[in-house]
Amino acid sequence: GVRFAQLFSSATVTHQTAPLPFPARWYYGWNIVAVCVVSQVSALALTLNCFSLFLHDWTHAFAVPVSLLTLSITIFSAGCALFAPFAGLAADRYPARWVFGLALAVLALFHLAVSFVTAGWQIVALYSLMLPAAVTFSASITASTVVSRWFVRRVGLAMGLSAFGLALAGVIFPSLVVWLLPIMGWRGVWRLFAAVIALIALPIVVGVLRDRPTPDEGRHYLVGGPAVDHGPRLTAREVFRRPNFWVVVCVFVPVQCAYMGVGINLAPLVTSHGFGVKTAGILISAMSLSALVAKLAAGAAADRLGNKAPLIASALFSAAGVMLLAVSARQLPVVVGALVLMGLSQGVWTLVASATSAEFGARGFGRAFGFIGSAAPLGSLAPPILARLHEVSGSYTAGLVGLGVLALCGAAAGLALKEKVVR
Repeated sequence: GVRFAQLFSSATVTHQTAPLPFPARWYYGWNIVAVCVVSQVSALALTLNCFSLFLHDWTHAFAVPVSLLTLSITIFSAGCALFAPFAGLAADRYPARWVFGLALAVLALFHLAVSFVTAGWQIVALYSLMLPAAVTFSASITASTVVSRWFVRRVGLAMGLSAFGLALAGVIFPSLVVWLLPIMGWRGVWRLFAAVIALIALPIVVGVLRDRPTPDEGRHYLVGGPAVDHGPRLTAREVFRRPNFWVVVCVFVPVQCAYMGVGINLAPLVTSHGFGVKTAGILISAMSLSALVAKLAAGAAADRLGNKAPLIASALFSAAGVMLLAVSARQLPVVVGALVLMGLSQGVWTLVASATSAEFGARGFGRAFGFIGSAAPLGSLAPPILARLHEVSGSYTAGLVGLGVLALCGAAAGLALKEKVVR
């Protein structure tokens, strides 16, 4: 009896202390990546990825030109530039779940407010005053800052998956919005998304987010220690003195100019060549699907090859895509090919995050990436300029060629990057 009790006790202890196989293999950092995707999809699905699809209804309902409505994107992006450095600092200093939670709450209110507008200037006002902080604190800057604390190895893949949300919203929602518009009207679509953000996305993100791993958690991804460097934070001057910081900005901004210029004007651009709104929705999804693939592939490429060559390739994809559209936007296969190339250029988001992590480490990532994020809104100057050139000349060709030349200059700038890869 004593022997049986000893055996039973030994078996019980073994059962209680032996690690379960699933938790030992699964790293919670991937959960962090997943909710960062959810947050970014919530921030960008209607506000940017589907913006072009509402232009037809808004211009007719409020009697305003497309160039005025696209100006709201430029002003919104300028606001994001102001908030970007603070978003990086907030992600470093405050609990991530509250930073994301408050931003998502404002996003839900923004979507609801858009559904009640009665004039075109109100859309511009909402995009200018309410949206910048909500998107900046719920999208790529804060997401990448949190992810950088959870990964040292496979950081490129993790950044790529985190940037997944920037493209996923454009893959799924344009076709969905095109289907919903005749059923619900544009006001109903915005109200539906407000409810989804408030009742589904916000609770999931707040419930799952954690700021950083414990000391013994996920050593395979942290190379024997936590990803966070507890040394002094980098100052703005130290960030600006790094040549690689400026190289990354000079590659990133031209690519964003081309992508935003085409993306925001895509529906008017393709309909001006005789294609329908449904075709425009499918083309937006195709471009975003290509961007999604690029962001994942760019992460793997950065882990294996470093950041320099993929950064240059992103700029070259952008230049090739814009030039194809300039040459022939009347042939659907050419348009599809051009948009796929432009989607591939969006691997630049992953590469910018990976290059920033390699250059500045965890202690400087939030501030440096915040400053880079403040340069991204320069890309929003392209949509109203491209729209205005079309309104004046009746053609998008000159504007598209200019964007292509700018992207080539970005590729040339990438040659100056001094590689510093985290292994």
